[in-house]
Amino acid sequence: MGLVPKGNTHLIFIKDNGGGITQEIEKKIFSPNFTTKSTGAGLGLAMVKQMVDNHNGSNLF
Repeated sequence: MGLVPKGNTHLIFIKDNGGGITQEIEKKIFSPNFTTKSTGAGLGLAMVKQMVDNHNGSNLF
C-alpha cells in the first residue's frame, strides 16, 4: 500500500495477497451487498468507491 502525491491529487496503491479477481466477479465487486465470502455484508468496496467518487476520484484498474 502506498500514497504518492501528484500535483493537487494523490495516487493510492493497494495490493492484496489473494488469488486474484475473475473477469466475472470484477464486474460486480463495487456493487452493494456483493460478496464472495460466507459472512459479511458486502459493503466495503461499495462504500470506498462511493467515497472516492464523492471526492471526484477514479480507479485505475
